Amino acid sequence: MTRFIYPAALSPDEAGRVLVKFPDFPIGATDGADVTEALEAARDCLEELIAWCIDDGRDIPAPGKARGKGMTTVAPGPVIAAKAALYTALRDARMSKVGLAALLGLNESEVRRFLDPRHATKIASLDRALAALGKRLEITVSAAPHDIDDESTLDADIARERRARIVPGHPPKKSGLAARIMKAGGGGLAASVKRQSGKSGRSATIKAARKRNRA
Repeated sequence: MTRFIYPAALSPDEAGRVLVKFPDFPIGATDGADVTEALEAARDCLEELIAWCIDDGRDIPAPGKARGKGMTTVAPGPVIAAKAALYTALRDARMSKVGLAALLGLNESEVRRFLDPRHATKIASLDRALAALGKRLEITVSAAPHDIDDESTLDADIARERRARIVPGHPPKKSGLAARIMKAGGGGLAASVKRQSGKSGRSATIKAARKRNRA
């Protein structure tokens, strides 16, 4: 059975926010003002990471175990999860998009849309494509994880870092994301993140890492 529920590591960053990273992926991070906000951003970040694998023709890594301090699990939305399952099944079968299109009696362009992470494909269409590859799409509903080993400890650590970094007359930083990108060598991108403060920085972090890997 293929599942796309990934372990996520939470920790306070240098600005006192909550940083989230996915150990199974070589790049990508997001953050939030607290644990709740960070986990909301983490789902979007995970979907961007899966999309990055599909767009670049990479294997989508199998999820590891959520073990250790500050660990929890994050799942993508059902459509991107189904697309990831179809992408993986197609690679495992060593079948081309043309071959799948022939099996389904569709144009190749339609199959390309099935595999486009940003196209709003219907679940029923993805289910049919998976069935053609001998797979069955199953959707499971379970309780949201509330088992972060040290959530209260993490919140306390964040509060202590914030207090330690507040200098009289100087308000604390709102986010350490731009600083992390700057350290990664994405100076221009960091400036863009600062200008677009209302936009999540998850994709920016991924793009910065991709640019660094290609340099």
